[in-house]
Amino acid sequence: MKNTILRFNDALYRLCIGIAGLSMLTMALIIPWGIFTRYVLGTGSSWPEPTAILLMVVFTFFGAAASYRAGAHMAVNMATDRLPEAARNAAAVLVQILMAVVCVFMAVKGMKLCLST
Repeated sequence: MKNTILRFNDALYRLCIGIAGLSMLTMALIIPWGIFTRYVLGTGSSWPEPTAILLMVVFTFFGAAASYRAGAHMAVNMATDRLPEAARNAAAVLVQILMAVVCVFMAVKGMKLCLST
Protein backbone atom coordinates (compact mmCIF):
# COMPACT_ATOMS: atom_id res chain seq x y z
CA MET A 1 0.00 0.00 0.00
CA LYS A 2 2.77 2.44 0.96
CA ASN A 3 4.61 1.67 -2.27
CA THR A 4 1.48 2.45 -4.29
CA ILE A 5 1.06 5.80 -2.54
CA LEU A 6 4.71 6.66 -3.15
CA ARG A 7 4.40 5.80 -6.85
CA PHE A 8 1.23 7.90 -7.08
CA ASN A 9 2.96 10.85 -5.35
CA ASP A 10 5.95 10.52 -7.68
CA ALA A 11 3.65 10.50 -10.72
CA LEU A 12 1.76 13.51 -9.38
CA TYR A 13 5.09 15.29 -8.77
CA ARG A 14 6.22 14.63 -12.35
CA LEU A 15 2.84 15.81 -13.65
CA CYS A 16 3.18 19.08 -11.70
CA ILE A 17 6.68 19.60 -13.09
CA GLY A 18 5.42 18.88 -16.60
CA ILE A 19 2.51 21.31 -16.32
CA ALA A 20 4.74 24.03 -14.84
CA GLY A 21 7.36 23.51 -17.54
CA LEU A 22 4.81 23.48 -20.34
CA SER A 23 3.24 26.69 -19.08
CA MET A 24 6.69 28.34 -18.91
CA LEU A 25 7.49 27.18 -22.44
CA THR A 26 4.16 28.47 -23.72
CA MET A 27 4.77 31.84 -22.06
CA ALA A 28 8.19 32.00 -23.70
CA LEU A 29 6.51 31.55 -27.08
CA ILE A 30 3.48 33.79 -26.53
CA ILE A 31 5.25 36.90 -25.21
CA PRO A 32 7.56 37.31 -28.24
CA TRP A 33 4.52 36.90 -30.50
CA GLY A 34 2.78 39.76 -28.68
CA ILE A 35 5.87 41.93 -29.04
CA PHE A 36 6.18 41.05 -32.73
CA THR A 37 2.57 41.89 -33.52
CA ARG A 38 2.69 45.16 -31.59
CA TYR A 39 5.98 46.60 -32.87
CA VAL A 40 6.50 44.95 -36.25
CA LEU A 41 2.97 44.51 -37.56
CA GLY A 42 1.69 47.66 -35.85
CA THR A 43 -1.48 46.02 -34.50
CA GLY A 44 -1.09 44.28 -31.18
CA SER A 45 -2.91 41.05 -30.51
CA SER A 46 -5.28 41.21 -27.56
CA TRP A 47 -4.74 37.66 -26.29
CA PRO A 48 -0.99 37.22 -25.51
CA GLU A 49 -0.87 39.30 -22.31
CA PRO A 50 -3.90 37.79 -20.51
CA THR A 51 -2.86 34.32 -21.63
CA ALA A 52 0.68 34.85 -20.32
CA ILE A 53 -0.71 36.08 -16.99
CA LEU A 54 -2.92 33.00 -16.69
CA LEU A 55 0.01 30.74 -17.56
CA MET A 56 2.13 32.49 -14.90
CA VAL A 57 -0.52 31.66 -12.31
CA VAL A 58 -0.54 28.02 -13.49
CA PHE A 59 3.26 27.92 -13.38
CA THR A 60 3.33 29.43 -9.89
CA PHE A 61 0.83 27.03 -8.33
CA PHE A 62 2.07 23.83 -9.95
CA GLY A 63 5.71 24.86 -9.54
CA ALA A 64 5.13 25.65 -5.86
CA ALA A 65 3.53 22.25 -5.31
CA ALA A 66 6.42 20.49 -7.04
CA SER A 67 9.07 22.47 -5.15
CA TYR A 68 7.36 21.74 -1.84
CA ARG A 69 7.32 18.02 -2.67
CA ALA A 70 11.02 18.16 -3.58
CA GLY A 71 11.88 20.04 -0.40
CA ALA A 72 13.18 22.97 -2.43
CA HIS A 73 10.83 25.54 -0.93
CA MET A 74 12.06 28.57 0.95
CA ALA A 75 12.99 27.91 4.54
CA VAL A 76 14.88 29.80 7.20
CA ASN A 77 16.98 27.21 8.96
CA MET A 78 19.12 29.49 11.09
CA ALA A 79 17.09 28.94 14.26
CA THR A 80 16.25 25.27 13.76
CA ASP A 81 19.85 24.32 12.93
CA ARG A 82 20.87 25.42 16.43
CA LEU A 83 18.22 23.32 18.18
CA PRO A 84 18.86 19.87 19.63
CA GLU A 85 17.86 16.92 17.45
CA ALA A 86 14.57 16.24 19.26
CA ALA A 87 13.48 19.89 19.07
CA ARG A 88 14.51 20.02 15.41
CA ASN A 89 12.31 17.00 14.65
CA ALA A 90 9.43 18.55 16.60
CA ALA A 91 9.83 21.79 14.63
CA ALA A 92 9.77 19.83 11.36
CA VAL A 93 6.52 18.14 12.38
CA LEU A 94 5.06 21.51 13.43
CA VAL A 95 5.94 22.98 10.04
CA GLN A 96 4.16 20.12 8.26
CA ILE A 97 1.08 20.58 10.45
CA LEU A 98 1.04 24.33 9.80
CA MET A 99 1.38 23.72 6.05
CA ALA A 100 -1.58 21.34 6.20
CA VAL A 101 -3.61 23.98 8.05
CA VAL A 102 -2.74 26.57 5.39
CA CYS A 103 -3.71 24.14 2.62
CA VAL A 104 -7.07 23.37 4.24
CA PHE A 105 -7.69 27.10 4.79
CA MET A 106 -6.94 27.89 1.15
CA ALA A 107 -9.11 25.03 -0.09
CA VAL A 108 -12.07 26.05 2.08
CA LYS A 109 -11.81 29.74 1.21
CA GLY A 110 -11.27 28.90 -2.46
CA MET A 111 -14.39 26.73 -2.53
CA LYS A 112 -16.40 29.49 -0.85
CA LEU A 113 -15.10 31.94 -3.42
CA CYS A 114 -16.00 29.62 -6.29
CA LEU A 115 -19.45 28.94 -4.94
CA SER A 116 -20.22 32.62 -4.27
CA THR A 117 -19.69 33.67 -7.89
